[in-house]
Amino acid sequence: MNLHVHSITFNPFEENTYFIYNEHGECIIIDPGCFDETERMELIDFIKENNLKPVRLINTHCHIDHILGNAFVTDT
Repeated sequence: MNLHVHSITFNPFEENTYFIYNEHGECIIIDPGCFDETERMELIDFIKENNLKPVRLINTHCHIDHILGNAFVTDT
């Protein structure tokens, strides 16, 4: 199985959000730090453009810059 890794830098703290996904389009989102509507749309656009299906949300730790997008990802 091949895994792909992609990162996007979000919010004023410049936090890195990671996507790990396989050839079936299943993806894990790690530390979704998307802060505002523009950043939330960037996250959604990446998922749509790559036909991904989020299956897991992981936080490495709970500093504010790493969890800003948790509710958004969970509700989307």
